Amino acid sequence: MKFKLNSSQKDNLKIIGLFVAISLIINFLLRLGFLINNFGTFKDAGFFEICQAFFVALRFDLAVTFIFSGAIFILLLLPFEKIHFRNFQLTWIILFLISILPVMILNIIDINYFTIVERRSTYEIITLRGEILRFLLPVLIEFWYLLILAFGLIYLIIRVIKRFSERLIKYPVPFEKGNYLISFIVFGLGIGFTFLFIRGGLQEKPLRPAMAFFSSNRHLGNLASNSAYTVLTSLAHNDETVVDFMPQNEALAIVQPQLKSHFDEYYNPEFPFSRETKFKGPEKKYNVVFK
Repeated sequence: MKFKLNSSQKDNLKIIGLFVAISLIINFLLRLGFLINNFGTFKDAGFFEICQAFFVALRFDLAVTFIFSGAIFILLLLPFEKIHFRNFQLTWIILFLISILPVMILNIIDINYFTIVERRSTYEIITLRGEILRFLLPVLIEFWYLLILAFGLIYLIIRVIKRFSERLIKYPVPFEKGNYLISFIVFGLGIGFTFLFIRGGLQEKPLRPAMAFFSSNRHLGNLASNSAYTVLTSLAHNDETVVDFMPQNEALAIVQPQLKSHFDEYYNPEFPFSRETKFKGPEKKYNVVFK
């Protein structure tokens, strides 16, 4: 009995390792950009604490990698000759890019979004998608360099995969049969490790966003977090039952008159408390002196 994998599964394991390494490096670079762009927020933290935040972030980056790309890794582990990376190289690269793209986009957004709200994105990215789409073009124009960063990272990923896959896998590929029992055991272990990384380890409680906040400095927790993870977990827990004490129209009829001054006008039903001040005559700007 030969305790060895077939050549397809053996080579695909190398590609999975390459994909995981690329994902971790991309997340590291985006976190570094997050730190540099918001350095004023982290200036009170010491060098050791910042390094610790990057170390804590590894669990979240691994979880995100296997949440978004785990299905691709499991497919690559199937012990069949036709699954070999070389047979569908372009397809595997495209699938990996599609899986890592949401992670890149959410973390790139937070490089600047954090400067406004001082926290990582959560489900508001989804619930406010109408407003986001409305202002998307002006935002892209203002933060054009983030768009260049995204395309640059995509180009870098493609180049790295093509370059290193040629080194990791011999071409043409001579298929060597292996032991199917061992191959299916490795396939099962691959599924197990995928769920283990998604869970965040063997600890009693699974990984959750609060675990990023290892320090009394809450900003270091935001540095250690991963935006894709915070968005996903917030969507998963955003299922609370909405309690309506009265119909919305009745509630607005009570509250709006209390907020409105005689020179205010409500102008947008979508935002029922947004008011615009309109004076009947010219505005009187009195000088006020405090002693």
